Amino acid sequence: MLKKMMKILGLALCLSGCTAVPAIPSQPQALSAIPFAELKTPLTLLFSSDLHYQSERLQSQVSVVPQMIYNEAITSAMLAQMEAAKPDYIILTGDLVNQGDAQDHQKMAELLRKVNETVPVRVICGNHDLAMVTREEFVSLYHEFGYDQAYSRDPASLSYAELTEAGVLLILLDTNSERPGGSEGTLSASTLEWLKTLGNQARESGWLTLTFSHHNLLDHTVTTSNDIVHTADAAKTLLEQLNIRTHISGHRHTGHIQTETIGSQSLTEIVLPMPIAWPNTYGRIEISTQGELDYTQRTIDVATWAKKQGLSNPDLLDFPAYSVQAQRQANQNTLDSTLKNVELTCEQRQAMEDLFQQTMFSYRQGQLDQVRAELLAHPGYQAWQTLGPDTIWKRWLKELLTRTEQSPGDHVHVAY
Repeated sequence: MLKKMMKILGLALCLSGCTAVPAIPSQPQALSAIPFAELKTPLTLLFSSDLHYQSERLQSQVSVVPQMIYNEAITSAMLAQMEAAKPDYIILTGDLVNQGDAQDHQKMAELLRKVNETVPVRVICGNHDLAMVTREEFVSLYHEFGYDQAYSRDPASLSYAELTEAGVLLILLDTNSERPGGSEGTLSASTLEWLKTLGNQARESGWLTLTFSHHNLLDHTVTTSNDIVHTADAAKTLLEQLNIRTHISGHRHTGHIQTETIGSQSLTEIVLPMPIAWPNTYGRIEISTQGELDYTQRTIDVATWAKKQGLSNPDLLDFPAYSVQAQRQANQNTLDSTLKNVELTCEQRQAMEDLFQQTMFSYRQGQLDQVRAELLAHPGYQAWQTLGPDTIWKRWLKELLTRTEQSPGDHVHVAY
């Protein structure tokens, strides 16, 4: 009981200095935005998802990946690099913090506030963000990163939209369940109706529309059901009707790109990588004046940031080497756990481990398409299919290496 009372008191103190939640606009605000066809200069957007910030003061440390111990350094380096690039917007699609702790939210807001002085930062919540704070408290903490500037807000969720002067409508969708911290994703009928109204207005006004969420709309290779929005079919049909061709999300922690034909057009979903995990990247989109959208990834230069900060930690000063070794060890831990009760010869085990490591690294880099044929011919692949235990990893390897229609995971081009 005492711990519960202390948590409530701490949350109250944390939020006491925050501005009240802005009222939800009953109608879209009138802004001056040109039709997208009249765009004179390219629009540049930088993205990340699943930062999972977690302070060292927490007694219960939950490690998502080995590099978690340096999550603040990696996040700080990424935000500094993003700010220096001077994009038009920086957009973060949820799981800003790891355990949903109010003080961690406050720290994250402080980090974003510094960047927001130079480059507009916009956020939407993920399932981890709502584990220990309510939706109202989330907006109080992050109101200046999108909610204050909203062109329109959905009364039924934390979804909101921002209209840029360049004629691009950014719609950030709250796909979280009503269960506090629940990992499942959903979009209610009322939120979809709100999206429909905005989308129709965008079409009539000649604006280009991009949608964002934490959870996924498409199936990305042995995706768990919690990753995909429960009402994804209805959402995808609506996006096709509204001529929305690109959706950006996160939640899976590994970057991936999937394109699906829906009705008369295609929908491309870009799943953003987790920045604290190897290869430690974030996303960049440039929309040209001709309506061409190009997505690429940028590597976070933690080593240069650490040197500028005067740090002496060898892991940070040689971060690329540290991070790849941490990922290799994490892969090995998975292998040891998966294969521990399987009778294999030394040659068979070595082949299966080598195939798994190569596949994992190529996949996380978004470059699996370049080596798929080589890995399919690897003796370790056949060993996994004939001798491997019936686990998600066996199915995962087969799905990755046999779905030849998959796009590269680190870049994509979408024409409007």
